[in-house]
Amino acid sequence: MTASQDEPTISDAEWRVLSALWRLDDTVATAQAVAAEVRPAQGWAIATVKTLLGRLVEKEAVEASADPSDRRRFLYQAKLSPTQARRRAAKSFVDRIFAGDTAAGALHLVEQADLSKDQIDQLRDALASAERRAKGGSS
Repeated sequence: MTASQDEPTISDAEWRVLSALWRLDDTVATAQAVAAEVRPAQGWAIATVKTLLGRLVEKEAVEASADPSDRRRFLYQAKLSPTQARRRAAKSFVDRIFAGDTAAGALHLVEQADLSKDQIDQLRDALASAERRAKGGSS
């Protein structure tokens, strides 16, 4: 099994809910708070948000716990940081679209993008760091 098969893919709708959790300043949030965060852009009902939160819990991207003040209500907290979620999504994308060939995926993205000089410099730095790691040097 590949890593992306071990880590279920997060759908676009689930990504929006996870992003809402990151935007909320609280350590934990209720489904109602998440729904209020996504409602202006998505118009989703609370039931839809609860379904998506449940899927994220199953995928181990979000943790749910009973609210100590109201045991019928759950509190949700992202288990993945934005960086971890982006890594998971990027790995899944490269595995699915480029058969796991990271270089082919990166080349395709660079060839299709209109990059600024600063972005090109960032890519050069990242490639130089990758080259040092490949040679056994420090990054």
